[in-house]
Parts: sequence; structure tokens; C-alpha cells
Amino acid sequence: MPDVLEPVLATGIANPGQANLHKLKQYGWMIDFASAWIAADSDSREEALTDAWNWKKFVLAVEGSGVQSQQLGMLHLVHPDTFEPMIARKHKRLIVGAFAGRLPEDSPSDIDQQLLLIRESLEEDPEFGKDFPWYSQSIRPKWDTAKSESSFHLLLRWSANFNPKSVELHQQVTEANGSVWWGKRGDPTKRAAMRDIWLKRFQEQLDNDVPTHVYLYRPGELWRTDLLQITRETSDVDAELIPSYYGDETHHLWVRLSNFQQLDQDWALLNLRPVGPRSKSVASALSGQASMLYVYEQGAVEEKERFWVFQQKAGGQSVYGDSEGVRYLFDSNVQNHKALRDAHAAGQLSRFVYYRPRDKLPTSQTFFGHGTIESIEDDPADWEDEKQHFLANLRDYVEFPTPVESSGFDPRPSKQNSINEVKRADFMEILRRGGVLTTQSLTAESLKVAAKSQGLQIDAGVFANIVAAIDSEKHIILTGPPGTAKTTLAEITAEVAKKAGLCSGHMLSTATADWTTFETIGGLRPTSTQQLEFSEGHFLESIRRGEWLVIDELNRANFDAAFGQLFTVLSGQTVVLPYEHHVSR
Repeated sequence: MPDVLEPVLATGIANPGQANLHKLKQYGWMIDFASAWIAADSDSREEALTDAWNWKKFVLAVEGSGVQSQQLGMLHLVHPDTFEPMIARKHKRLIVGAFAGRLPEDSPSDIDQQLLLIRESLEEDPEFGKDFPWYSQSIRPKWDTAKSESSFHLLLRWSANFNPKSVELHQQVTEANGSVWWGKRGDPTKRAAMRDIWLKRFQEQLDNDVPTHVYLYRPGELWRTDLLQITRETSDVDAELIPSYYGDETHHLWVRLSNFQQLDQDWALLNLRPVGPRSKSVASALSGQASMLYVYEQGAVEEKERFWVFQQKAGGQSVYGDSEGVRYLFDSNVQNHKALRDAHAAGQLSRFVYYRPRDKLPTSQTFFGHGTIESIEDDPADWEDEKQHFLANLRDYVEFPTPVESSGFDPRPSKQNSINEVKRADFMEILRRGGVLTTQSLTAESLKVAAKSQGLQIDAGVFANIVAAIDSEKHIILTGPPGTAKTTLAEITAEVAKKAGLCSGHMLSTATADWTTFETIGGLRPTSTQQLEFSEGHFLESIRRGEWLVIDELNRANFDAAFGQLFTVLSGQTVVLPYEHHVSR
């Protein structure tokens, strides 16, 4: 070995984990690779060494079982500026999934090309910087859900019986003061709402600037907030940061909150996990069986986009003289003004729809257009009052072909507010009803066009068979000799399906002879706290993410070991599973 390589390779280039058990297979693959390299002509070798994508084709063309880490390592060793220092395909998929918002709509389907685009985008963000490492302690939790579970959060139930406008009234205090105290009702002289050990753990997270959240929920409603302070002592609470409706009720836990963000309640079921195996499930807590639950966040929760409804009076009626689709003016007395400005300051893309209150225009009491907020600045006009005034500059404004009547659909939390934040799903539903959302249908022709753009020439009957299977809700198995673009065609099909709204994307995995139901469905694994936690397999992960699962080299798997009863389930039949599960009622 050349001396210059010894310092680099002395400690190895990766931690292979359990893949180290496949080292004999990897040695064999290296021999096969060396043979293929020697057999290749000089032009092919030169193209592979000078062009990263030709190198990738060459490396992956040398097939083998249990050699994924060796292949991915070879990609990086020869072309380190193109391929990430990463030997786990799952990690690449997690990164692309976590930062999918950084990809353009016409992004390539190749996962390494997607990673390049994501890196280029993130390097412009000061939080990441030039040549950032994916596995650093500060960055890995942003994409690796297992690592993001190092911190915990609070799921707290509230009841509208005390005040139906509880969240709205707390938001008003936040708008005026930057934060608000939320009290959990109870007798502080009796059993403590939170044990000392948990209070200390939350305090340690806050002292170390670890982002910590409180999820407020009641049936049909879920809010995510930032936790700023926590205490059991009412004497620690600032009176001016408490909503006036609280009165003289006693409370045995107080949390100081900011940044209220509404989520779909299903989000909690998919992305929150209770701390400890003996805790109640998130589902039981949401159904009212627990008033407080300590939870981990299992998924990426950063929202790159926020969605708003702007109440827009007819021209000449607004005191501000707004110009529709160009500018929107508001002041510090407007509910949600701070949340809107904070979202923009944090770099979150803000999109809006207009709502017209009652007037004499045809658009009265309808949502009638949408666009994007370009910037928010202090209003330069000289106002003779003590309020702060702000100007939102708008772009990409489009009027709805069909105004959406609020009597048929109105997701605004408060009908009186000039500015309302709404959920993504509700925003998209308004756009759909307004007639501005278009999707690409999944047809044999659309598949043909997509395949042709990737340089594939395939018989039209293949596309027709794929579409027929999808329309019949059947699974697709592509067979053929090696090198006939089966995997590429499968990924193209999934991408066209995504554009047609049939899925949110796809996951690619390669089957091996070592697969069991642990890889396909999941299983229990030990944690650093000497407990067991369920680690989901490829099928459950793809279902949770709303993605299609593309399995390469399916014939390599031992079907009995890898699929078992799942194979019957996939065929649409009822199956008896070899275990019992008692559901609490």
C-alpha cells in the first residue's frame, strides 16, 4: 500500500455494522469487479474514471448478494465530489425524503443526482455551510428519525368544555407578547402532574437549547408549539402572559409556549411515539385515555411552507388601499401578524389564498385567488397611530376559474380574523375546488414519454400492461435479462404515478437472500436504554410515507422467510397471523 494512503485507510472509511458479516461476499465481489475492470477496453475504463455516472453504471453492473456497502463505497472512493461518503442506501433515501422540498419539480429520478441537488441547496444555508458532513451530531437528526429521538416532547390534552376558543385566546397573548403560559388544571397540593425526574429532563433540554415541543390536542384538533419554559409553581408564571379567562382555577403544571402551528391529527399517529414500552399509545391518548404523554418525534417535522388566508375587501373598501395580487397591508393589531412575519423571517415559503367578505361583488363570501408572499417589510407610509404597519409584497397571483364558496368549504379557524393560517391539505383543497390544480394522468402514453426522455425504447405493450395492472390495483413484476432497464422503468413508473397524485414518491430497495420479515415488515431492536423498540421495515416505512415500494432483484429473496403471510395479504386475501394481539377497549 502506498504510504500516502496509510493514514487515510488505517481506521477504515466506514462503520459497516452488521454488513461486516458479509465480508466474504464483499471479497468475492471485489474479485469479480477486478475481473470486469481488466476485461473492459481502455475507452470504457477511461469513461468510467472521468465521468461519475459512467463509473456508477460500471460498478452496479457487477452484481452480487450482500455487497451494497462495497458498491456504494466504491462510488465515493473514485468520485468523492459526486457521491456522498455513505454506504447505506436507506440513509440516502432518508435524506431525500427529509429534504424533498429542496428539489425542483423536474428533479432527476437518480437518488445520487437528487443528493447532489440537495447538497447544493443546503450549502447556501448558514446552518449547514460548505462541505457539511451528513453524519454530524447537529445535522444527522434532521434526516435520521432514529437519531432525532434523542429528545422528547409533551403531548397535552385540552378540553373545549372550559373555553371553545382556548387556542385562539392563547394565540392572541402570544401575538401581543411573544409567548403565553398554558396551565394544566389540577390541585397542586395533591399528586404532582409531572415527577421531578421528568421536570429535570425537560429543563436540561431547554438549558441546552434542544428544540422541545408541546403538542396540544383534543378530538379532531392538534397544535404543535415550541416549549420555552416549564414549571409546577404558579409563582413562576407571569400574570400578563396568561389569558384573562383563566380566573381563579388551580393548576399543577405550567408551560410557556410560542409558535402555534396546526397539524392534521393523523400526523400525531404517524410521527409521535410514546417514551417507554409501558406508556399508553399515542392513539389511546388522542382518544382521551391520557391527559399527558411523553413522546418522541419519529419523523421530520420541519415545514418548509406555510399557508394563509388573507381577507380581502373589494377595491376602494380597504382602509389600507391594498392592490390585489400585488400588495397586502396589515398592522400589529391583526391576529396572526407575528406568526406570518416569523414564518417569513425563518425562510419558510408562505402561500396565500384570498377570501372576500360579504359585499356586492360576484366573489362575495368566496375564496377567489392564490399566490405567494415575496417579502414582508415595514410599511413606509406615515400612519398617525401607535400601531406597527407592515407590507406584504405578493407574486405569482392567479385568480380561480371557479370561486370557492365558503358555505361549502371553509377551513379558517376564525371567521373574524383578517389573517388565518390553514393546513396544507385544506389549502390544496381550496385550490382544487377553485380549478387551478392540474395533474398528469398515468397513461401508457405518459409512461412512454417519460421513458423516452430517459433514453429507453420499449414496446408499447409493456406500458399498456403496466397501466392495466395499476388501474386494477395489482402489483407489478418486471422480468427480463440483466441490463434491460427493469429497475429504471419501475422508477419511471413511480415518478409518473407521483405526478398523477397516486403516491408521494417511491423507495428503492434491493432484495437479498438474507432478507427476513425484519427487513420487509420490521421487528424489535434494542435501544441504548436497554429497552426494545419496534423498527419498521420497508413495507411499513413506504406505507407511512405514502410512497410506492420498488424492490430490485426480487428473485434473490427467500419468499417464505422474507414475506411469509405478507405474500397472502398482498394478494388481497384475509390471513390468520401466528400471534395474538389484544386490543384495549
